[in-house]
Amino acid sequence: MATTDTTVLDQLSERFPPDQVRQRKGSGGKMLSFIGIDQVILRLNKVLGLDWDFVITKQDVQAGAVTVVADLTIYPEGRNAPGITRSGSGGSNDKDADNAAKIAQAEALKKAANLFGVALYLWDEVELAMIELLASGSVDALKSELAERAVASGKITLTIPPDPAENAKRIAAHFNVPTQDLGDRDTLVRLLQEMI
Repeated sequence: MATTDTTVLDQLSERFPPDQVRQRKGSGGKMLSFIGIDQVILRLNKVLGLDWDFVITKQDVQAGAVTVVADLTIYPEGRNAPGITRSGSGGSNDKDADNAAKIAQAEALKKAANLFGVALYLWDEVELAMIELLASGSVDALKSELAERAVASGKITLTIPPDPAENAKRIAAHFNVPTQDLGDRDTLVRLLQEMI
């Protein structure tokens, strides 16, 4: 595995592809972005191989609610070196007791992994706005955001008053893509992700 903690943390902190970011309604109807437990486990396995442990330290069931506290230990330099441990907690009041335990355990693992940087960026408001934009699928919105970010970077200027054809040429030249590709959603998503 990686030879330094920094390299491992950088790898654990890498952004997930937008199609792996899920959303659900939270309290007050606010949409929350999250990564599924399967992707968290795959990330740990990809970066650390077998050099990680997940141990439930406490599980409590009261009035149909399950709460779990667990430790995630990673071994950035292999199991012969000391590990680094972070704790996470999770809970569920699912009516099915088995399902409630699985949900609580998954939440505990995701929260502990979050302390190592896994999907931590999903707590950033700017990142969340970008995720929502990417999920919207609107080519016009994506194109507008790409233009705004390119101008904000100071690397290009657009015409004033706006000349859509000329501005499209400037943006395409800046990103080294054919002008017609600026109408392709996948290309716009890729270019925006490269800017993050």
